[in-house]
Amino acid sequence: MADIKITELPLIANIPPTAGVFPIVYLGVTHKMNWEQLNSQITASGANPLNITGTGTTNSIPKWTTGGSVIGDSVIVESGGNVGIGESNPEEALEIKTSSLPAIQLNQNDQYKSIIRLAGNDLEIRGSSGVMEFYNGSADGDSSALVMSISSGGDVTIGSANDPYLYMISSGGNGYNQRFRMYGYADGGTYGGGFKIDTRDSSNVFNNALAISSGGAVELTKSLTVKNGSDPIVTVSDTDTNYRGSMRWLSSSNVLEFFTRYAGTYYTNNLVLDRGNVGIGTNNPSFATINSYAQRGIEITGTVESGTAPVIRLSETGSGKGYQEIRSQREGSGNYLAFGESADTFMVIRSDDNDGGITTRGNVGIGTTSPGNKLHIEGSGLANESVLRVNNQVQASSRIWLRNSGQSGYIFNSGTAAETLATGILSQAMGFGINNNSPIQFYNGATASVKLTIASGGGVGIGTTSITGTTKLRVINSNAGATDALMFVDNAVHNAIGIYSAGADGYNGAPTVMIMGQNATNARSINAGGSINAGGTDYAEYMTKSVTDDISKGDIVGINTDGLLTNVFSDAISFVIKSTNPSYVGGDTWFTEKILEKTEEQSQEEFDLILQDFEDRMEAARSTVDRIAFSGQVPCNVNGASVGDYIIPIASSDGKITGEAVSSPTFDQYKLSVGKVWKIMEDGRSWVAVKIG
Repeated sequence: MADIKITELPLIANIPPTAGVFPIVYLGVTHKMNWEQLNSQITASGANPLNITGTGTTNSIPKWTTGGSVIGDSVIVESGGNVGIGESNPEEALEIKTSSLPAIQLNQNDQYKSIIRLAGNDLEIRGSSGVMEFYNGSADGDSSALVMSISSGGDVTIGSANDPYLYMISSGGNGYNQRFRMYGYADGGTYGGGFKIDTRDSSNVFNNALAISSGGAVELTKSLTVKNGSDPIVTVSDTDTNYRGSMRWLSSSNVLEFFTRYAGTYYTNNLVLDRGNVGIGTNNPSFATINSYAQRGIEITGTVESGTAPVIRLSETGSGKGYQEIRSQREGSGNYLAFGESADTFMVIRSDDNDGGITTRGNVGIGTTSPGNKLHIEGSGLANESVLRVNNQVQASSRIWLRNSGQSGYIFNSGTAAETLATGILSQAMGFGINNNSPIQFYNGATASVKLTIASGGGVGIGTTSITGTTKLRVINSNAGATDALMFVDNAVHNAIGIYSAGADGYNGAPTVMIMGQNATNARSINAGGSINAGGTDYAEYMTKSVTDDISKGDIVGINTDGLLTNVFSDAISFVIKSTNPSYVGGDTWFTEKILEKTEEQSQEEFDLILQDFEDRMEAARSTVDRIAFSGQVPCNVNGASVGDYIIPIASSDGKITGEAVSSPTFDQYKLSVGKVWKIMEDGRSWVAVKIG
């Protein structure tokens, strides 16, 4: 490098020299300075010699050493157009290097100072007590607009009227450096607007992601993720931190928990979400596996006895509106699920083995929203639809139980083992019945009335509800006329039995197997298309007696002039034999009171007294008549006869009537005879063909 003459130096300052002070400020290209040569040049020019010694280093700005006359290198270096302070090879236009806390300080007359400092790997910008301001937007810099400021209290203001956005800068990704932006917006608030954050998508379009209104409302257009090493939590509250709500991810059990703080006390497990299950009061909602499928649901836990029974309440807002609850309750050792208001339960579902089922206070509708009965089932209107199905899973009886206070009725389908509700039920039988002394009835008709009744004693009434005593079938048609049928049994071709309405009774009230009234027009009782067969051997008629003596079967009896029976020979004008075993009996009108039947209102003791009085009256009437054989074959109380003899009435020693056997009677004897002997019975009596004598 060429020597520099003193006349070429633009400026020489700090003469005489002072230690530690730069002697020369040279504006222009920095050169290596030979201070001895400079000294000789100064001497040669006639000036006072400076006695300067020392040599600087290329590109270094010199300074006076301690003695004040020796030139040495300062910490300022120029290299390649860059200036280094404490750095011989500066990489930027200005690089400051120190062993500790390199900094730049701006000083305004020692009144305000600001520092830019590198503390370790941290960059510190330390302002004074005023506002730190950032300007941009103009090439000359001085005309730029304020875009960000930081107050002495730490408040940061970003943006300007022309460009209110704050962008995040990133050079990675798909090439879009501005990845999101933040900015304020006008939302009609009294003191200002809201705040928004927009994100830029893969199509280079900004989308609103987060908005905070002037009123404090926060709106997210996408999802929110909160991460933490253990149990991340999100909490919301007002200014009173004793009342707050939180959402927390429990890392140990991998469930999401919602809980609250009320009056300073935390209530955990308010709501827990666990892999499709919801828990209230528990952080481990669990459900059984059914048919190989894991169940999903809601589990609410609590303790009935402590007053924290699990409850779901459905409330309707508004004045005077009510609410309904679904709650778990306990009765004895069993749990049950109750529906209704807390003081007014209208349906209960019991789960215990011995007393399970559903009970309800109101109506239950299936297929209808307005049930009119305790159980109201509406079908779908399909052909052959089974509206109700009652099924037992095994071959055992299925029952439908109908009960009121004190009595039970059942409809059942017996299984392979006979139903045990009543004696005599067969296996695989369909039936119904009632377990007390009440009837079973069937009714129909537009104006409904009972058509069939089964009494508790087993009697069946058709057209009547009164089936008393031992009656098993009673048929009444109160509107039937003389020719109206009451019952027919046939094979659709020929009638086996036909029963028509009777116009009168006319039968005897004595005990019998069958009674039959008569037609009101012709007094007929039986029309038979075939024979009428009977076990008896004679036709007899009842005749009134004139005597009170007993007459034995087979005795010869006389008939007096009044047509009355007598056992006095001299009073008789004709003779007959008392029937022993008649097939048919006429004249059975001696007792016409109807046979008595016990009514439902009568006790057995009351009926027994009435029946005894009836039987006494009947016996008194019976003692006045006897059955007399008028045709057929009868035993005759005459011994010593031979087959072919005629039985002739004769007077006994006491004047009564007896008989004798005559083989060849006279004509007068023949006219008085009562029969011809056809055989001799084993006891020696005569068996005769009846003849009226």
